[in-house]
Amino acid sequence: MKRLLLAFPLGGCPLLEVQVEVREACVTRGDIAVPGVPVAGAVEQDFTFGDLAPIHELLVTDASLRFVRAEVHATSAGVTLDFVDRAHVTIASADPDSTLPTLEAYDCEGDCIADDGGLALSAMAQDNVLAYLASSGLAGHVTMTGQLPTTPWTMEATVCISANLKKTLEP
Repeated sequence: MKRLLLAFPLGGCPLLEVQVEVREACVTRGDIAVPGVPVAGAVEQDFTFGDLAPIHELLVTDASLRFVRAEVHATSAGVTLDFVDRAHVTIASADPDSTLPTLEAYDCEGDCIADDGGLALSAMAQDNVLAYLASSGLAGHVTMTGQLPTTPWTMEATVCISANLKKTLEP
């Protein structure tokens, strides 16, 4: 007589639990055209991060994601961002049917210039932004003030997040 013995974990105990901390994951949008400004003042520019597939791979059932930093770099020859006195970035869902509010995501004033000549913006206090990153894309809006270039130029914007991810497999 043959016997088959099956062992099952006790109820209420997970079969496997994995927890990962991602210090930083970033997406970059390049070739953002910025118009020249004839007098000192402000320039406002919209941009979209449409391909969030690399970040979607991080999304799991139990995740907490936060904006941590943003960078803006001029990509036109001869243009630096030394002129920026203040920069402010808002983020919203790119989905036109989304009910998520616009977030005041990044800001700097007076201390905006990074060592590489780009803008370094610190994240403003944010709660979990999982719903924004799970959407079809992010819509960004940057406002820069200072002695702006008078001719059109291009820039790239990078938005970075941190994540705490947890996945549990139940028996």
